[in-house]
This record gives sequence, C-alpha cells and structure tokens, in this order.
Amino acid sequence: MNNYAYYLSLERRDLDKAEEMSYKTVKAEPNNATYLDTYAWILFEKGNYSEARIYIDNAMKSDGEKSSEVVEHCGDIYFMTGDVEGALKYWKQSLEMGNDSKILKQKIEKKKYIAE
Repeated sequence: MNNYAYYLSLERRDLDKAEEMSYKTVKAEPNNATYLDTYAWILFEKGNYSEARIYIDNAMKSDGEKSSEVVEHCGDIYFMTGDVEGALKYWKQSLEMGNDSKILKQKIEKKKYIAE
C-alpha cells in the first residue's frame, strides 16, 4: 500500500487516494521512517507544507536520516516552510550521503527548491 501511495505521489495524481492509503500505513506503523516519509511527501505534493514538516521530522527521528532520499525530502519540505538554511543543510547532507541527483546539486547551488 505504501509503495503504491508513493508511486501516485511521484506521478502527482490521485493524491487524495494516496494520502488515504499512506495514512493507513502510518497508523499501523507510526515509527516507520519510510511510511512517514511517504505521507510527508504526499502532503508536500498537496501543498500542506506545515503538516508535511511534522511528518518528515518524525521520519528523520525514526532512522530517516539513513536514507539520502528522505533527507532530500526533508530539505524540500524545510524550504517550502521558509527555512532555507535548514533546507540547505539537509540537501548538502543528502549529497554527502551519495545522492548524485543533478536536481539536488542545482537546489544547493541556487538555494531554492526545484521540482523534479
């Protein structure tokens, strides 16, 4: 269920359905960093940045800092909540973890969020 919800978020379609499915996984496993990240990312895609930040912070506390993708998402969400310095910190951390995304490098250089 989580994988399908995340897929929908990447496609930016059926976000209400994705949110509903993802929320069920978070309720079932509230400390699962992957599930928390998916839910945060869906909220991000829907423009609910403040709520997304709550869930991404929980993902980071639940071993999310071990995934360069979760760390990059954290930076994206921080940027959209107005915390540019926090965003840069997490984007740089994601890069240092081996994330070689060209978009990530542009985010750091331009100091702004760039959608993929």
